[in-house]
Amino acid sequence: MNKNNKNNKNNKNNKNNKNNKNNKNNCIICGSGDIAKIFSPSLKYPLARYGLTKTHSDALSCSKYEVDVCVCDKCGHFFNLSYKENSISYSDEAVQEGRPFSRNYNDYQEVKAKNIKDNFLKNNDVILEIGCGDGMFLDKFSDKTNVLIGYEPSTESNLVNKSSIELHHDYFTPDYSLHHEMRPSFIIMRHVLEHVSNPLVFIETFYSMLNENNLNEKLLYIEVPSNNKTLDSNRFSDFYYDHVSYFTISSLSYLITSAGFFIESISTDFNNEILSCIATIKAPNLIKENLDSSVKNWSDLIDSYHNKGKKVIFWGSAGTGTMFLNILKLFSDKYPYVIDSDERKQGKFVPGTGQLVVNPQFIKEYNPDAVVILSQLHSIEIESTINKLLEKKIDILVIS
Repeated sequence: MNKNNKNNKNNKNNKNNKNNKNNKNNCIICGSGDIAKIFSPSLKYPLARYGLTKTHSDALSCSKYEVDVCVCDKCGHFFNLSYKENSISYSDEAVQEGRPFSRNYNDYQEVKAKNIKDNFLKNNDVILEIGCGDGMFLDKFSDKTNVLIGYEPSTESNLVNKSSIELHHDYFTPDYSLHHEMRPSFIIMRHVLEHVSNPLVFIETFYSMLNENNLNEKLLYIEVPSNNKTLDSNRFSDFYYDHVSYFTISSLSYLITSAGFFIESISTDFNNEILSCIATIKAPNLIKENLDSSVKNWSDLIDSYHNKGKKVIFWGSAGTGTMFLNILKLFSDKYPYVIDSDERKQGKFVPGTGQLVVNPQFIKEYNPDAVVILSQLHSIEIESTINKLLEKKIDILVIS
């Protein structure tokens, strides 16, 4: 299938999904009508997160709402079928999302921000946070950029450090009013998505915004409460009206990839109560450049040992190992042996490159200067075996 046909097919599928979601009884992510109610209490309930009142009488007479939690058989998403769009005002003073009194939560934010900075960000990124709350998380990136932009409609925005953050006390709208040079390369969305009545259209908005950049780095960071933990614990009280969606790892993954993103990492955090995801937009040319660069780097590294008269042996003759040797053209005339613990493979030869497969004990006889481990799955165990078999320390390289 050519690229245009594929894009047309994806656009058609997404369009159908959006049309289907106009039907009240369809999934709000994939549009499927194959949904089932799993929790539908008979009474109506007040807002659980944003319902605090100033008086006792107001508390007893407050507005109440229906909760009809459904699950989609197609994408596995859980959502409140009875949620009414725009039924909650997030500019109300009752909206208080910050957790400045929790030391553990603050520590979690610190570690998460550091991980993102160390592994994904470059200096001088323009960073935008949707629903930045008190700005505490966004402010942790001030050492990476001079441009931090936060949108927050609630009164929590009063706590934002305006000396480092360009604050917009408002809902974010994709009007592209930001100047071109202020286009974000990194968008943060923490505990926002579960409140959005049309998540796919919402996420596609940010895909389009990031995709307009001529930057290699285009990152999206999402946090939502983990419905996996809710389901594991049968914690029925987590199903409240304030949240439209209750995301599992599978449904969040489905949503993000359906919008066009590539998931770099997705995990459960903070005692498994939070799902966090880093997603990117990877242009095909960038993927090609990265793969080509990896091939060259490995080829140059292994050749450098051979050119210095040092012996290299490989460990692992399964699919990944065989492809590694063939793609890098590492033939048996220079690199004659591959170690494998599987006795059934020993004494045979690697297809295409011709290495003899030998047992682990052979490493003592061969006495190499470096071992390249070609099995990521067993790399820790293999490295331990190497250290036990050899008296001297050698270079151990692991494909990642």
